[in-house]
Amino acid sequence: MATAIESIMSAGTNIQAGRSAPAVKRPARKVSYFPPQHGGWAFLGLPIALGLTVAPWSWLLVTASIAAVAAFPLAHFTTAFIRYPNRDKYKPPLAIWATVFVPFALLTLATNPWLLLVGIAYAVIFAVNVALATHGQERSMLNDTVFIIECVALIPVLWAIGVDQVVGSPPSFFALPPAVWLAMAMAFMAMVGSTLHVKSLIRERANPRYRWYSLVWAVASIGVAAILGWTLGVNIAAVSLPFVFLAGRSIALGDTPRKPGVLGMVELVGFILVLLGFALCGA
Repeated sequence: MATAIESIMSAGTNIQAGRSAPAVKRPARKVSYFPPQHGGWAFLGLPIALGLTVAPWSWLLVTASIAAVAAFPLAHFTTAFIRYPNRDKYKPPLAIWATVFVPFALLTLATNPWLLLVGIAYAVIFAVNVALATHGQERSMLNDTVFIIECVALIPVLWAIGVDQVVGSPPSFFALPPAVWLAMAMAFMAMVGSTLHVKSLIRERANPRYRWYSLVWAVASIGVAAILGWTLGVNIAAVSLPFVFLAGRSIALGDTPRKPGVLGMVELVGFILVLLGFALCGA
């Protein structure tokens, strides 16, 4: 602070003395190679882990998962490149993540040509993300929900890749087994609940409706999980207890703002419990 004040006073003295003030050289801003939305990695990790759990094993699941992980920062910096004027800043991270994404995506596609249709579908949905971002709704609940749908869709895609390697032909997405539907439902409920909860404590903390949205969603998820467990004949406790924890965190944390790091760790624990609950439910 003192240095800044002295610089201003010195500049004023130079002007008064008829001399032009020396130009202040600003330090170059560092280029970020990772999206600032740290929760996005967990939102990718949960469905990928669930997809690997329900899919028959194949080494192509590894290449597909790496491509999916690289697609997240690639999509983020692509959106930033389109939306913001200082485009040169986003070229280095775009180049790096494209270098990671392209070979793994092509390797997976070469063995599963039907994934081209999946890629087209993702491109259409991503266009919705870009449209919302360019209209100032990048952090809106609508855009977050679209991103959640993109993540949850990885579960049936990974399952289909694994099945294709076993039977030699792509399965029908209209005939998903109950385990895949359950995994998708659990991931969707957990991620929407997490989004509502974090928004209610940070971005939307001045909006009391988000507090109620978070509580209602969290409590309702317990009942939905129990009904799904009963309907599918799996362990109801294993399916529903993770959502009991998530409902408890919504109630316990209240409406008091918390540090993002603390919130992130609690949400990560919830996601791990969802994964363990699914793995132990016998689906």
